[in-house]
Amino acid sequence: MPSEYVFAGKKAFGSDGTAPRLWLTVAEFESDAAETITLPVVRATSAGYDQRVIAYARSGGGMLLQMVRVRGGVAERWWLSLIRALGWIGLVPESEPQNAAAFELETSAGGTLLTLLDGAKRPVSYTTGASGILTVTTPAGRAFVAERATPSLAEIRASGGNGADLGDVDLRGESLAGVKLAGASFLRGSLQQTVFDNADLTGAVFAGAALEATSFAAATLDRANFSATTVAATRWNAPKSARGIVLAGCNGAGTRLGIPNARALLDASGADLSGADL
Repeated sequence: MPSEYVFAGKKAFGSDGTAPRLWLTVAEFESDAAETITLPVVRATSAGYDQRVIAYARSGGGMLLQMVRVRGGVAERWWLSLIRALGWIGLVPESEPQNAAAFELETSAGGTLLTLLDGAKRPVSYTTGASGILTVTTPAGRAFVAERATPSLAEIRASGGNGADLGDVDLRGESLAGVKLAGASFLRGSLQQTVFDNADLTGAVFAGAALEATSFAAATLDRANFSATTVAATRWNAPKSARGIVLAGCNGAGTRLGIPNARALLDASGADLSGADL
């Protein structure tokens, strides 16, 4: 993970004072020039995976916020940004973090206020009508009801992350060594050089994740699911156990779990290697 920002959790942002509650999501609009514009809007009627906003804390203060939309197992990711000419909150592609806007989240009994850090602080407001757009054109913001879906990296390190939703999260270069992560989801995650040494990853899901130089030394990988994932550059480094590990459809010629001539053989009984090129 780039050192300038660190995973700070996932939250769903719902409208305050409306029935039914509407949730922040991604939607397309047709512009006057007959072009399709993708915007963050408060329009979803339920809070599912696509409504979970990924937050990253910046080393210089504030948060970068990322939205994800999954279609057919393929994820699109955008950073929240400022459309300066309109005073609207917009989106820029994941590949342009330099153009992302920074935000501050302040939670009180009245809800969670989202503030754009753009020189002066500019409170974010929103409508719940036909558009649901987010704006920074009014002097007062409108609070959200924020529901936490996933704790921050620091909290997971301290208290464990069994069952945590870490799908589509960028954890490049981070260490989760020794952390309990049974049943956690790392679907499509960016895990290059992430360290899982001695972690409990029983039943964890890694399908579609980027695993270049990812380390699993002495990790428990029982029933961990790596289906249809490229594992050629993964550093398995002798996991503790890999009973029932799923490597079906994986691409990883030359993959070797365990250490040749080790005193104890790796238990990979029940492993699913169907359709894999290892």
